[in-house]
Amino acid sequence: MQILLIGNGPYRNRGCEAIVRGTVEILKGAFGGALSVVNANYDFDAVPTLPSDGIEGLSHRPMSMAPGGAIRRRVGRILDNVGRTVIPNKVYRCISNSSIRALVRESVAALSVGGDNFTLDYGSLPNTHLEQNRFVIDQGKSVVIWGASIGPFESDPCAAKVMHQHLRNEVTAIFVREHETISYLERHGISKNVFFAFDPAFAMRAEPVRDEQLGFAMPQGAIGLNLSKFVAEKAGIGRSEIGQWMANMLRELRNTTGRPVMLIPHVTTRFGDDHVFMQAGLAACNPMDDIYSVPPTLNAAQYKDVISKVDVMIAARTHATIAAFSSGVPTISLAYSSKAWGLNRLIFGHDEYVISPDNLNARTLCDKARRVLDEGAAIRSDLARKAPEFRASAMSAGVHLKRLLSL
Repeated sequence: MQILLIGNGPYRNRGCEAIVRGTVEILKGAFGGALSVVNANYDFDAVPTLPSDGIEGLSHRPMSMAPGGAIRRRVGRILDNVGRTVIPNKVYRCISNSSIRALVRESVAALSVGGDNFTLDYGSLPNTHLEQNRFVIDQGKSVVIWGASIGPFESDPCAAKVMHQHLRNEVTAIFVREHETISYLERHGISKNVFFAFDPAFAMRAEPVRDEQLGFAMPQGAIGLNLSKFVAEKAGIGRSEIGQWMANMLRELRNTTGRPVMLIPHVTTRFGDDHVFMQAGLAACNPMDDIYSVPPTLNAAQYKDVISKVDVMIAARTHATIAAFSSGVPTISLAYSSKAWGLNRLIFGHDEYVISPDNLNARTLCDKARRVLDEGAAIRSDLARKAPEFRASAMSAGVHLKRLLSL
């Protein structure tokens, strides 16, 4: 039996990788070892990444979007920008997805994965994902939106109407990862076959990392820090100011807490490379002891191992925070979308460990870090108590999916 994963990004985005790894764990738990999972993700490089993760039963068939996908890309941009609305386009649907037609027909269902594909978090409408879903439906197969945050779309009423209709009437089921999405869907009359389950990445297991892979011995009592260009953009930091902005936070964090700081990338795509981005901050610092740069070469499971060993994790990337939460590490979320608030309310019942982008600077970061360090023992105890619930919730999605598909 084969299940197809569509809509995801490449493994250079470790959040996309964590979703795949966790999803395979969830599906195998529900369907057993005979299951075959094919990851047909989008990859925008001329030579798509073909991961060698060694996961039994998982194969990769990345859909290249360049250079042969130039037509697809141009059509997609037109669809994304004309009138800022969603325009159903069957021609685009077929051109864009023809390379996976055989995979769709060989699969019992397609899971539309990627976490926040059906939102406006990155400034564009989800036409590509909408049309890919409809392509699968055209082939007579079920589409399930998997591990998602959805909406809001109200900034474009026409787009909202099309998306709500798709979610209400066309997809087989929607598995959502936080309660804000459930509330949003319910407000728009979408509740049938909507299921809650923690993000699939909560099911991903860590993979041990050696000091040789890091290039240094893991420091004790460290603070992990993950910054991305998205959070800087949301904070309104100009390109010429970014290096100094990060350097100020690094210096204050190191000097105020007296702890080593580890810069931990989680996305290394050419459109948003955390490692390259954070090096600008490191370069703007005068040489400082006890600031470590984790290399950009680890996989998602290895980054989870590194994150599990810090005393506090401060992260912009959602799946870097999930790696921390699921490892019992006190975590500060640097929000660039509603996901951060939703996830914190889900886990803690409040959002007091979230810093909004308009309030992100050296002082607020250090104040929050001191608070989380002071409350660290209580936070760890709380997360350790809840960790089995996180994993059980993520794993429950497989059980619901099996029942839905009557398999």
